[in-house]
Amino acid sequence: MEQTDKVVEFAREKTCCQVVLYTSTVQTDAQKLYEGIGYKRVREFVVPEVLAKLLNFTLIEYRYEVNEGGG
Repeated sequence: MEQTDKVVEFAREKTCCQVVLYTSTVQTDAQKLYEGIGYKRVREFVVPEVLAKLLNFTLIEYRYEVNEGGG
């Protein structure tokens, strides 16, 4: 069983409806991985802390709908 499958199985066992992950816009390999295994890109946003705003540090939120078998 892959690590990603274990996360989803754990979420199902705990009766969670989704798994939520975040990555930065510069982590393109992570984005490809998440999208390749069924996570859906939900939104992008700048982290609200002052330094993050100054640096325009942007995060991407991904979600996997556990009960539907994917995003």
